[in-house]
Amino acid sequence: LTCLAMAHSDANEYFLLSSNEVVYCTAAGVDTLAATTIPAGVGMTIAQDRVWVLSEGSAGTKVYSFAVDAAVGDVTVAANARSLTINTGTKTPDTSLRQRMCSSPNGARFFVNYGDVTAKVYQVDGSGASLEPTELADLGVGVKATCIAQMGQHTFVGAQYYGDSTAADTDKKPRAVLFDIDPNGVL
Repeated sequence: LTCLAMAHSDANEYFLLSSNEVVYCTAAGVDTLAATTIPAGVGMTIAQDRVWVLSEGSAGTKVYSFAVDAAVGDVTVAANARSLTINTGTKTPDTSLRQRMCSSPNGARFFVNYGDVTAKVYQVDGSGASLEPTELADLGVGVKATCIAQMGQHTFVGAQYYGDSTAADTDKKPRAVLFDIDPNGVL
């Protein structure tokens, strides 16, 4: 098994495993299987007293959410879990990217790389009766996001810029970039 993502609540540590399961354990080492049947999980965070899991695979990009410290079983059909489709179409995610999601006061934030040529940053708010998605930023052509973090009221996205195939940018060598999305949503 490979641990694809980790998160923690006040009481437990959470692990998203390559077996498509979320397991949490206490400081005393007691573990509980929280969620199963997560299709191609690639990221996880805790926000708004909920566990958020990002899934990318043959069904597109989907976000699952369930209460902290709850065992919901099969997350795709559990009555106490919610889900939201961000996009459809087969995705082949880069599972070596470890920080795919982060928490914010308004929900879970994450990025999606589209064919390694453009990246978008999204937020899903779970404070209402349904999950509410928002596209926060389009990072542009030639960008592959690699990590995301929230600090204060700013969201930082690390990325590689590969160029935009103009005559002035022919070497296609990746350049490290750090994007900052401010509290007003300005990139």
